[in-house]
Amino acid sequence: MCLPYDHAFDRGWHLQLKIRVVTPTPCTHYGGLASSMGTFDPDRKLPKRQRLPTYWYRLCNEIHRIRYGLWHTFTERRASAAHNPGTRP
Repeated sequence: MCLPYDHAFDRGWHLQLKIRVVTPTPCTHYGGLASSMGTFDPDRKLPKRQRLPTYWYRLCNEIHRIRYGLWHTFTERRASAAHNPGTRP
């Protein structure tokens, strides 16, 4: 994998997958569990100039995700309106 798991799992749109939400959630998260990443150490944080590629990647990723979501919302509404004439999308 070229991305951390949580970032890769959040990119269903990149693989043309339709991700839906289930409410109420079938599983819960126990908040009392300690993190496996360890404690926060400010000395390990990269200088701001070295974080720029990460910020750029995240910005582009979010723009693509939003564009994908808006496009699919538009096309699904248009298809729904074509199948159900007389109803408003």
